[in-house]
Amino acid sequence: MIDKKWIGHAFPPLTAKVESGQLAFFAKAVSENNPVYKDENDAIVQGYERIPAPLTFGFSLNLNTPETFGYLKDMGVPIGRILHGEQKFKYYKPILEGDEITLQRSIMDIATKKEGKMELIFEEVTMNNQNKELVGKMNIIIVVRN
Repeated sequence: MIDKKWIGHAFPPLTAKVESGQLAFFAKAVSENNPVYKDENDAIVQGYERIPAPLTFGFSLNLNTPETFGYLKDMGVPIGRILHGEQKFKYYKPILEGDEITLQRSIMDIATKKEGKMELIFEEVTMNNQNKELVGKMNIIIVVRN
């Protein structure tokens, strides 16, 4: 069982630089063909200051760490027993090429289901740009099979 002491815990923040090559690669990976994600002139014509990130790009920044699931190991969660349950995004401003995005992960809740056979970890990851502006939030549910 996951210790409930983790509820409310905020892990150390992670800061990642958004680069144009990353954006183009991510757009291709998610079959996003809009040139706004690859061409600065097109981005400017469409009203952006610089090339914007595709909508789910924040998730890839979230994985940009030396040990992607290190926080789960810290919580005593066996990595081989996890499943990605759900993810929701909420955006406040576009993430743009050249931004430095700081991601802050917090554990919002931990729930036990199916008489202890499964636990759910409810996470929130806030994303702030280099100007300390909130650009988005991700809510993630990790399923742990016991």
